[in-house]
Amino acid sequence: MIIVIALLNSLVVGSFSFLIWKKADVSIRHFFWPALSLKLLAGVSLGLVYKYYYTANDTFLFFDDAKVVTALAREDIIHYVQFLWRADESFPVWSDLVNVQPRSLFFVKILSFFNLLTDDNYWLSSIWFSFLSFLGCWYLFHKLTQWLMGAKWPSALSLLFFPSFVFWGSGIIKESVSIGALCFIIGFVLLLVQKQKPRIWEWVLVVISSHILWSLKYYWAAVLFPTLITSLIMLYGVLPFVKLRGRVQLLIWTILFLMICFGVSFVHPNFYLERLLGVVVENYNLFALASKPEGMIHYDHLSATWLSMFLNAPWAIFSGLFRPFIFESVNLLHVVSGIENLFLFIVFIMSLGNLKLIPFSPFRLIIFGAIVYVLLLCAFLAISTPNLGTLSRYRIGFLHIFLLLALYQNPLIQKIPFFKKQY
Repeated sequence: MIIVIALLNSLVVGSFSFLIWKKADVSIRHFFWPALSLKLLAGVSLGLVYKYYYTANDTFLFFDDAKVVTALAREDIIHYVQFLWRADESFPVWSDLVNVQPRSLFFVKILSFFNLLTDDNYWLSSIWFSFLSFLGCWYLFHKLTQWLMGAKWPSALSLLFFPSFVFWGSGIIKESVSIGALCFIIGFVLLLVQKQKPRIWEWVLVVISSHILWSLKYYWAAVLFPTLITSLIMLYGVLPFVKLRGRVQLLIWTILFLMICFGVSFVHPNFYLERLLGVVVENYNLFALASKPEGMIHYDHLSATWLSMFLNAPWAIFSGLFRPFIFESVNLLHVVSGIENLFLFIVFIMSLGNLKLIPFSPFRLIIFGAIVYVLLLCAFLAISTPNLGTLSRYRIGFLHIFLLLALYQNPLIQKIPFFKKQY
């Protein structure tokens, strides 16, 4: 029976993949199958790492909960649909669930649907989640290569082949679905930036993706949405009517962004200005108690004040982007992270000369918005999640954007013969 189910799922994934490959621009088709294969393999590898290496068992706890919900679907489909709509203690299965926190329960509901397709097979469901994540990354990759000349290899390395981004964006974890949703949203906005008309299915998917991203990673969304909305307001509501020089555009962008962020602060209790800093410090203290001193980021007199956050932000950003260093590695995964971070540091240093060109770039607002997104989300995550191992997973929400910014028109990359002809 499992062989038949595996063949059916493989046929659906393979057929859909072939259609997407066929519709892709000829110039990027050669990336598709290697990138998809790597993504699916990463999802399976993540399950193996959690099964045989980590003591934490998040992915399998999610899967076990989803099996409980799937069993409800097989017994009573009406109650299953009702549970998806409003899960609470009134349902008998509630007492059998481990993950009842809203974001985790939302993830379990999504997983339960794919468990129905795979007959509760963890590895097949993992392939589906990796595939969905890949679709979002491929969509953004496709839009970037259509929009920017010379973006093919920087985008491919950032979205399709960078090891930690591919690994932590695959399999049955919340980051997998979230990164697919995030990439699709950004790709959709790039359509609007180019003043192209999205198709109906793109409008539908961007609404679904926004709901998924907010439900699973609201703190990613709370930084992403204001940056995207601010850029669209500038492009559609300000610049067509007022001529502004490059630096003035960036100043107006910043003012609008701060105003929108102030509005977002009323959307979620954790973002209330009187509570936000306390939540960040509280999370830091919880991680500090559960982490080994050598495996976490330490800050100088961190407190729930804006001055303390401002003073500690540079170290948080540096650590979030470039740590752990190779000499800080305490296990194999840290060694891999250390090598990656050394590469990130080198390409970042080589790209610093491009910063002075931003006010004069025709894409200045998008680039500036991307930088703001990376810096804010990196600082927030590095302070609230100081464990370097956990942070290496959480940071994929901004890692691909940072890497793309660092690689695009990077003097170091342009000197490599293999990449030189791409520019």
